[in-house]
Amino acid sequence: MKRVFTIVALAVLSVCPLFGQLGSFGGNVSYVHQYSEDSYHGSLSTTQSRNPTIDLQASGIILTHELAEFEFQSYFTQNSFTSKSFGPTLDFETQNWTIYRFNLSLIQYSPCWILLRANDGYVKSRGEYGDASSTVGRVRSQSQEMTVSLRKIEFLPTITLDYNRSHAWATEGFITNNKIESYTASAASSNGSTTFNITGQNTRTEDLVSGSVNKFSSAGVNGTKSFDDAHFVNIHSEYTWFETTGLLYGDLSYTGSLSSSAVLMTGLNLSQATSPHATTTNLSVSANVNQTLSPEWRYTAMLGEQYNKQVMPLALPPVESRNTWRSGGTVSHQQTFGVSSMSNSLSVNGEWANNSEQSGAYGFGFGNGYSTKFEAVTLRINQSSSFADQRRARAHQFRAVHRINLGVDAKLADRISNMTNVAFTSNRSQGELEGSYSTRTVSLLDALYGSFNYVIPFTIGAGFSSTWYQGDVNGTAYGWNGTFNSARFFTDRLSARYRYSRTYDVNYRMETIEHLAQFHYGWRVVDLSLSLYERRLGTRQRTITFAVSRPF
Repeated sequence: MKRVFTIVALAVLSVCPLFGQLGSFGGNVSYVHQYSEDSYHGSLSTTQSRNPTIDLQASGIILTHELAEFEFQSYFTQNSFTSKSFGPTLDFETQNWTIYRFNLSLIQYSPCWILLRANDGYVKSRGEYGDASSTVGRVRSQSQEMTVSLRKIEFLPTITLDYNRSHAWATEGFITNNKIESYTASAASSNGSTTFNITGQNTRTEDLVSGSVNKFSSAGVNGTKSFDDAHFVNIHSEYTWFETTGLLYGDLSYTGSLSSSAVLMTGLNLSQATSPHATTTNLSVSANVNQTLSPEWRYTAMLGEQYNKQVMPLALPPVESRNTWRSGGTVSHQQTFGVSSMSNSLSVNGEWANNSEQSGAYGFGFGNGYSTKFEAVTLRINQSSSFADQRRARAHQFRAVHRINLGVDAKLADRISNMTNVAFTSNRSQGELEGSYSTRTVSLLDALYGSFNYVIPFTIGAGFSSTWYQGDVNGTAYGWNGTFNSARFFTDRLSARYRYSRTYDVNYRMETIEHLAQFHYGWRVVDLSLSLYERRLGTRQRTITFAVSRPF
């Protein structure tokens, strides 16, 4: 097969200058340089990284679009990393060169479409640590692929045949030599109300160093049947086999309208994994009903069962089985009154498992929301509560979570706005499964921002936040920040952004200070960007990133 691709590639290279037409040629050249330093108690550690990239792309036709179209790409990137701290210097470098990636599409508008693809490239790495000897590795990789698609033939479904061959071997340093061959076939058919698709794949992986061979096979079926606009059936089945392990998976689902306001969704799922040491079977059945009585009221209900069985001949006991039942439901209401709206919801759920531990879980929750608007002020109030009880054998765990949120958005002037948010959260849990804990928090957030145009257009913002903790964690956390953004910073095509923030964490019991400045400039077809970042949390970290790129 490799000889066939070689002959075709040579033929294309010979024909293109005589009969070919180059449609487009372009690419991208870029370079990114990053410098970071970390200062800790007078000791300085630095890291540098360099990343040049060249990407060339071309496409065209041979004689006509109907006969042949081709695409060509060559890609090279190099990543260099240098780190120096308290010990020796670490140097690491990788090169990734896709010498060529070539695609040839033949008679693509005919009933028999042929697509040929070929890749060739290598990955090289080098590492040095102080005076230690350097390590070098170089892996070459090649791949060839052919796809034949039969379509738009009246008496045949759409048939696709695919063959792929790849070879990766080490030419320096590492010891590796692998070959992969795969065959894939699929057939798809549709008549409007019914779609059907069947696929099959066989893959063979050969390690030429150890002499081992691994085989992987799979087959799958997908289908959809529409009886009318309100009733649909979907089926999916797949079987995979790898060495001595097989996995069978399948599911069947139905969606239908019971009435103009109620929709029923059911599902049946089966999976079975077989190996020389164990066989595991899972079977689940579920049903969901969604009913909308009016634009304001909606109901949902769910019921399901899952059966699990594991057979392990060498274990004691050799057979384990488990039945799990699940159920739940929700009721939701939403009403609009002019510029105001109100929402309410209630939900319940439960789970019971029939096994040696006789486990189960029960829970319910409710929530309410209200929003309104007074001229330039928008008010939002949301509340939610949830309760859950989990039992396993003779142990249990009870959890309760409550949240209340109040938000106010106000337009103070023509270009100035303010956002305020107050939130309360209570999280409490007690029992033998996870132990007991209790935490209550109150947080306040306020942000002021505005857009102006004095000499240059810019947007500035300022905000602060404070959170009070009580319970297992006690203390107050706070933070404030300021931002500046300009899409036209004194000249066209230059943009600037700056952010300064200070936050105090009750766990670390210290402040985090951050600076971030970013600049982006477009000069003709060249893009330049510069980023400066500093962070202080006990230590000082600085990062400078410079990038330049030019598309063509």
